[in-house]
Amino acid sequence: MLTDAGSTKQDVIAAARAYLGAALPRFVPGHPIAGTERSGAGGRIGCVFFADQSVILTPLPGNRCRRR
Repeated sequence: MLTDAGSTKQDVIAAARAYLGAALPRFVPGHPIAGTERSGAGGRIGCVFFADQSVILTPLPGNRCRRR
């Protein structure tokens, strides 16, 4: 599986479609729950932006999901 760590999805998904080709089904966009109400990297908390933070996965229609 491949994911991203950006908060916006439209441009990231467009880039993934353009560059991943047949591997696109292995790309699951993600939205980190980190930072503050301020947008962008300026909203980070401390110097370790993603440490101990949650990420919401936002699957694409073509993603295959497996239950374990």
